[in-house]
Amino acid sequence: MANACLRMKRRHILCFDGEFGQAVQKQLPASSGPPKRTSGSVKLDGEMLKLRYVFVTGKINDDVAKVFVQQLLYLQAQDPHAPVTIFINSQGGHVHSGLAMLDIMSHVSTPLHTVAYGRCCSMAVFLLAAGTRGHRFAFAHISIMIHELSTSYSKQQCSDIFIKVDKLRHTQQTLDRILSVQTGRPQQEISDAVARDKYMSVAEAIDFGLIDAVMPNGLIAPTRPSQPSEGL
Repeated sequence: MANACLRMKRRHILCFDGEFGQAVQKQLPASSGPPKRTSGSVKLDGEMLKLRYVFVTGKINDDVAKVFVQQLLYLQAQDPHAPVTIFINSQGGHVHSGLAMLDIMSHVSTPLHTVAYGRCCSMAVFLLAAGTRGHRFAFAHISIMIHELSTSYSKQQCSDIFIKVDKLRHTQQTLDRILSVQTGRPQQEISDAVARDKYMSVAEAIDFGLIDAVMPNGLIAPTRPSQPSEGL
């Protein structure tokens, strides 16, 4: 038999069985969207932020960019000189969300140590390479990949497609220029490299200029904001 329960204030719960319970159950809103984060996971995120650890995980989009920007600006306000370690495990995502994150990275004064683990592809590579020189790392079994922009058009006028193609070409040139600065390689070489999906090992990524070294053992150490000394 169907059983529908309505949670009231505090610990009071009303339960209905049978046909009435089925009717009530139909009126209850169905859960939608991702499950809510538990208090334990929220607390752990807060503890990581206290250690000045920031995580970019999964697809890069506006929501990820918003949290990332807020955390960097918060840590910058806490201590503009203490390093921030950014852990990246992402397949890439929306270009303009990634560019928003890059802009903030280039404008904060705090040193940014970037660490790639798992996979670092497409737009995520730009975040990895944007770290402070000498502090861009990747773990040994990371999968790194760079490539050109990709998109698709359906049921659009030719004139609109031409406009979008020009915009894509301009955006691709911007990305090539950014990666050229990050790696120290000529822009034409970057354009040739990203013409197709280009996968790299850690050693190849070091040689290409995306990272500086494989992640050494024991390098991850907590960094807390410096405490101002008390005057006499």
